[in-house]
Formats: sequence, structure tokens, C-alpha cells
Amino acid sequence: MEGVVSIGSGAQLVEQQVYKNTVTGGWRLVFTVKPDIEPAGAEKTPPERKPLVEMRSFLKYKDRVLTETWTYGAAL
Repeated sequence: MEGVVSIGSGAQLVEQQVYKNTVTGGWRLVFTVKPDIEPAGAEKTPPERKPLVEMRSFLKYKDRVLTETWTYGAAL
């Protein structure tokens, strides 16, 4: 089982993990993203004024895609 994660410009993938959910029997993908550069005063900038970073992910096994593609845009 493999998680495929792509991160748009403005951030980078720090880590990702795929593991079996013991309660549901399904699979779970977890990943961490951080901004490329944290400009001075960024913590004071309201989220609606920060540029969005697009994130996409899905699970695959060998060459077969197993899930839909999750897509999300977030202000980091």
C-alpha cells in the first residue's frame, strides 16, 4: 500500500505514513506539510490573506489506484 501525496507551490511535504486502521479494517494516509518560507510577521497575517497551497492525495497498490483523489487548499 502506498500513499501518493502532491503539494503545490509554497509548501513541502515533511512526512507521510500509511497504516491499517484496526477499527475499520481500512487504510489511512497521514501526512505533514510545512510552508517553504515563513515570512516575518506571518503569524499576524489572517488566513484569508495568505495564499492557498493545494494538496492532493490518494492510495494505490502497485499500479492500481484504490481511492478517490482527495484535494484540498489551505492557507499555511
